[in-house]
Parts: sequence; C-alpha cells; structure tokens
Amino acid sequence: MRFKCTLFLPLAMIFLQSHINVVDDNELSLARIYFSKASTEETAANNLKTLTEAKQNEAIFKAYHGASLAILAKYSWNPYKKLENVRNGLLFLNTAVAMNLQDIEIRFLRLSIEEHIPSAISFTKHMQADKDFIIQHLNNSHPNYSTIKSYLLISKYTTEADRKKL
Repeated sequence: MRFKCTLFLPLAMIFLQSHINVVDDNELSLARIYFSKASTEETAANNLKTLTEAKQNEAIFKAYHGASLAILAKYSWNPYKKLENVRNGLLFLNTAVAMNLQDIEIRFLRLSIEEHIPSAISFTKHMQADKDFIIQHLNNSHPNYSTIKSYLLISKYTTEADRKKL
C-alpha cells in the first residue's frame, strides 16, 4: 500500500500543476484581451482589474492589475481619483518589473501606460529603458509578439532606427 501512495502523490502533483498552468494561461489570454479593449471600454478595464486582483503573487498579473488601475483613471471624472489610480497603477507595474526584470510583456505594459500619461505628471521615467529592452529582446516566439510589435511600430517614442530593428 505504501508503494501506491508514494507513486500516486507525485502523479497527482504533476496533474494539479499542469491544470493550474492551463488555468493561468487561459487567464493570461483573457487579461490580454481585456487590456487590448480597456482604453476604449470601461467594462474591459474593470474586468481586467477584477481578473487580476487575486493573483498579485505573479508578476505578470500584478502588471496587468497595475495597468487596469492606470487605465481606469481615464474613466474617472475626479482629478484626485485619476491621480490616485495612476500612482497606484504605476506602483503595481514597477513592483511587477522588480519581481521579473526580464519579462518583455511586463515592460511593454509599463511602457504603454507611461506613454499615455500626460507629460506634466512626472511618472514617465522608464519609457526609454523599457523601449530599448523590448526592442533588444522581443522575438516572434513571444505569445504577445504581434501586439507588442504593432504597438511599437506606431508609438510616437519609437524612432525609425528602432522600427528597423523590429
């Protein structure tokens, strides 16, 4: 009987881990969809916030949560609430980058948020470093490659030389 238990437990753990990864992949795909719609649909921004709220231990979901907060600032009429959302959103994004400095998608999220913050607010200090990192490390095997590349091609902060590297 002991042999069966010692064999069952590792198999069960492998099954559970693979199931958890599938759920995370599905949730990450959903987060990407919500993010792509959030700048024009408040419901998508709120859905992104809700989806990512409970997943703060994973850097990518922390980044998407930060992005949702910053985007929600757009839909607030109260200037203090707008500023609070942007600050909190960037705090989450910066923490996510610190958790995983090498993640292109997290850097992309921070870049895309910082690029749309008015220049009068001094929260845009990472744009050049993030853009350079993304251009240097982005390859077509990344699951979000086409979105990131498309964004960089139309970004007002991407130079012609940068575009040629893409």
